[in-house]
Amino acid sequence: MNERIKKSLTLINTAKEMAKVKDYQGALRAYAEAFYLRSVDEGFFDIEYAIFYRYQFKTYLAGKRNFTLSLPEGDMIADLIRSTYEDMRLSMASSPFNITSEGTMNLLKEVHIDFPCQDETDFEDEIKSVSL
Repeated sequence: MNERIKKSLTLINTAKEMAKVKDYQGALRAYAEAFYLRSVDEGFFDIEYAIFYRYQFKTYLAGKRNFTLSLPEGDMIADLIRSTYEDMRLSMASSPFNITSEGTMNLLKEVHIDFPCQDETDFEDEIKSVSL
């Protein structure tokens, strides 16, 4: 098993423990990092994608009642976020309009992903206040 996978599994276990003690900020960061590692190739770094990914992951977790993720669920959400990002980048690249870096970030902030099975939560306001 490679080191990235080992690190991601450790982070997932850490996130679950943090969620149990209601450390939602810590759990969010650990989950986001764990599934980010699993969803990108080693050496890949795109600041726009990293910001987009963390925002969307936070949005997904805010819609969960128990604030825990299984491995397949987290992988599916990470894949959905990455696919949405790639589709958005392709759309922007083929746009007849010149989209600046600031415009790109503004567009990415406005993307809404319809995640599967999202429910209202009792701690949604608490999650919204968590900064990445």
